[in-house]
Amino acid sequence: MTYQLQQHHHWGGKHPLGLEGSKMNAIVLLIIAVTGVCSLETGKLWKQYKVNFQKKYSNEQEENKRFTIFQEKICEIQEHNDRYNKEEVSCYMGINQFSDLTHE
Repeated sequence: MTYQLQQHHHWGGKHPLGLEGSKMNAIVLLIIAVTGVCSLETGKLWKQYKVNFQKKYSNEQEENKRFTIFQEKICEIQEHNDRYNKEEVSCYMGINQFSDLTHE
């Protein structure tokens, strides 16, 4: 998968990937926003994603393609995290810089 898998841990004030401050806060907000988003408009989340990860696309067709992939990933993340909340899986998934890409 293209997601960053995250275990719930306390990192002693510093994230092991070096994510600190406002960037970490923005990522946390994106992860929180995933809850229930499959049934809601994802446009705002998409805009925030592009800002946080400095995403730019060559044309409107490419952006539409990436947005469609992003929407699918959001639904996959939500479904996985629902299973996590039921203790059916041991890790929590979140949005990362690869959430607009496929495995290809």
